[in-house]
Amino acid sequence: AYQGEEMRTGRPTVAPVDRFWQYAVPEPNSGCWLWVGCSSKKGYGRFWSGGRHGPQVFAHRWAWQHFVGSIPAGLEIDHKCKTTVCVNPEHLQVVTHHFNAGQARRDAVHCPQGHLLDGVKRRKNSTMRYCKTCAVMYSRRYRKALEGVSFLRPNE
Repeated sequence: AYQGEEMRTGRPTVAPVDRFWQYAVPEPNSGCWLWVGCSSKKGYGRFWSGGRHGPQVFAHRWAWQHFVGSIPAGLEIDHKCKTTVCVNPEHLQVVTHHFNAGQARRDAVHCPQGHLLDGVKRRKNSTMRYCKTCAVMYSRRYRKALEGVSFLRPNE
């Protein structure tokens, strides 16, 4: 039996795995286990692994460590389903940071300004995609700013 919290507060203690299931709700259509508890600003579930006074961890990392095993040093947990609140270990995988960050860029549908990234646009000698709408808007602003500006030296 788990006794950490009960010894400090005198209240009945709930084991971490039982508390985990209070906040993980299986979704039948996708197979995701949706985290309905506390979440971070970026949408990842947060979980107090040792009760109210225990360490706070990401819920998907706790699920991986509890149901699968340890996370090797230098690696991260990636959501194969692309649902940040999913804590189903079958939807998670261990990857490098380079792969995880690149995956987010490859899967992007919109640029940071919200324009649709329709098709793959690449600058010459670059592997990075860019938003053609933003590039056109920048070019127009740049040309407008240069209107009336002379690049000739004034007569001395």
